[in-house]
Amino acid sequence: AQMRALPDDGWSARGDGSGEPPLIGNWRNAGLVRHGFTHFDLELHLSVYSGGKLDNLRADAGQWWPIDRIEEAGLPTLFAKAARLALAAGED
Repeated sequence: AQMRALPDDGWSARGDGSGEPPLIGNWRNAGLVRHGFTHFDLELHLSVYSGGKLDNLRADAGQWWPIDRIEEAGLPTLFAKAARLALAAGED
């Protein structure tokens, strides 16, 4: 089983992502998430998407959770922090 995560630009432990969003559309900067791992600190630049066309994401792109139940998704700490920041950005 793979670790749950948020949509991203294809980054992995082997290298940075492409910098391209997973879906073309209206993205805006939502802030920075800082997280400390055992041997390094990570900064995740968060962007949020607004608009339709979510069905254009690949069918194998993971599981989708209702936004009002995202805390139940079992996201790892880094992604849970990012989800909370994204939700707060949506309230602006």
